[in-house]
Amino acid sequence: KTGAPALLLLVLSVMRVEKVSFSTASLAMLMVLGSTLASLQQPNATPLGLAIQMTSQLCEVLQCTAMQIFLQQLGFEAWDAGYYLAPAVASCCLLPSLILEWP
Repeated sequence: KTGAPALLLLVLSVMRVEKVSFSTASLAMLMVLGSTLASLQQPNATPLGLAIQMTSQLCEVLQCTAMQIFLQQLGFEAWDAGYYLAPAVASCCLLPSLILEWP
């Protein structure tokens, strides 16, 4: 879960929404390294669980990036941006839960 801030910084930088300094990127990578070392000690880690977690992080990063684009580049208010993003976020949450939790 700690990889989300580093991934967010990468996506924001690549899409030129934010300018990321070297020290900020270094600290984010240090967090990722610590989280990776901690997860290597987890005895019950499965490839499916790791894939679901990575997909979750990617969706969260895309949501945050879209929100920043709406707020900074398009000049929307926070309520307006939430209004446009809520259906996409709801579908991203509903679809995996239907696939994984349906009896």
